[in-house]
Amino acid sequence: MTSRSIEQVLKVEDLAISTTDQTDQDAREQALKQELAGVQNLNEVMEAVITAMSTAKENMNVTFLPHKTKR
Repeated sequence: MTSRSIEQVLKVEDLAISTTDQTDQDAREQALKQELAGVQNLNEVMEAVITAMSTAKENMNVTFLPHKTKR
């Protein structure tokens, strides 16, 4: 059995922790990118709906004639 110094053991453990931290960070960054893409997509949909509603409002501008009352 090979005996390793404390420094060697700690170096290997630090490397393992660094790799795990990087993997976790990469996964978090990917999740954030996906969330951002979803928010951007939702924003585009909302802008399209607002534009469509504004157009519909403009198309509905109808001038009403005053109601004639009977005397």
